[in-house]
Amino acid sequence: MTNNTVLGVLDNKCVVPIEPFYTYTHTKSGTAHALVGNFGGNIKFIATADYIAGDTFTVNNTPVTAKLQNGGELGNNSFISGSVVTCFLNETTLYFGAIGAIGSADNDATLLATGLNDSSGVYLTESAYNFRFLVFEVDVGRNILVPMFDNQTAVFGSLSEFTAEAYDTYMFGAAVSSGGTILGDNRNAKVTTRLGNPAQTTYNTFTVNKIYGLCRRA
Repeated sequence: MTNNTVLGVLDNKCVVPIEPFYTYTHTKSGTAHALVGNFGGNIKFIATADYIAGDTFTVNNTPVTAKLQNGGELGNNSFISGSVVTCFLNETTLYFGAIGAIGSADNDATLLATGLNDSSGVYLTESAYNFRFLVFEVDVGRNILVPMFDNQTAVFGSLSEFTAEAYDTYMFGAAVSSGGTILGDNRNAKVTTRLGNPAQTTYNTFTVNKIYGLCRRA
């Protein structure tokens, strides 16, 4: 992976929860925003001017490209003068969180496919390798979050939910092929283990209704 910082997902957004925020100073000259600070990747600053679509950025005098965490472009008033702004610097890309006019949780999740059934394949609208995580929305239980690494040939995920005197485990697996655009030969199984003597285990399958990509790669 090109980014060795641990990423997390919160409300369908990519977050960087590990490092502290470093306070930078912000100035703007013409259409150029300049950030100067302590060389940390997690940046916080108080804006001294509004952001206008098409404005540029430098961080410690180095030009960087400003993006939303979903890969989109910043728009007018993505931040305004006097606001407290946070962003994350990854090499030469400056990622801004999806807040206010920037975006919403739905915009941060990219729909890749619908109707993925057990033992069948599905064509994605774009390569799964474009994202750091895939989310499988199932017809029962909660959504399954699966990490997506470079050039992996299969994805696997599971989750467990407690019920009365039992717990339900949902498992998903699929082969990845054709440059990440096809998921196939998947096996969806719900495993329910009831407490008791003896323990009882049942197996059945579920349907994946939708597949989303999260945390688009730069």
